[in-house]
Amino acid sequence: MTQHVPLLSEAFAAFARQGGYVARPEGDALMIASEPGGEIRFYIRRRGDNLALSRAERSEDEQLVMSSSTVGEIEKYLTVVIGDDVRTVTGLGMLDGPTDASQLAAGQHVVQVDDGAFAISQSDGILDPARFPTADIAAPIYTYSSTVGHSTDEVRAAYLSRDGAPLFRLWQPRRA
Repeated sequence: MTQHVPLLSEAFAAFARQGGYVARPEGDALMIASEPGGEIRFYIRRRGDNLALSRAERSEDEQLVMSSSTVGEIEKYLTVVIGDDVRTVTGLGMLDGPTDASQLAAGQHVVQVDDGAFAISQSDGILDPARFPTADIAAPIYTYSSTVGHSTDEVRAAYLSRDGAPLFRLWQPRRA
């Protein structure tokens, strides 16, 4: 039954297509897969009142990436992940984003919430609705953190701008 499959915005679907991804129902999930061949696959499923995003490569089992009460938070995370492919296809340079707690925006903190998941708390103490299973270095929560407080349209626009501004900056090799 696909009537309960989560839906993404047409703006996100068009952005994903630019990066070589397609979205289609698969069982109880909406699958977003790289084309051709679906080497990288994301699945969005309803889990009670929330949506869960998982990821799999090739023949690997799915691994939970994040959950949220809104599809917008999942779209923002996927925009950052797929955005690298969009920038490659369109000839734009790679963007640099946070990969650990030391690179979070001013006022942001990673906190563990009651169910054991991790969330981003802003300086006003308000928790972002997205939840992540881990806060290890290079975990998806840090990738996502640069989108907190911004709309999905703003995140997409930054990925399509030449320099990634105002949310990101062009990647520069790190000096030792």
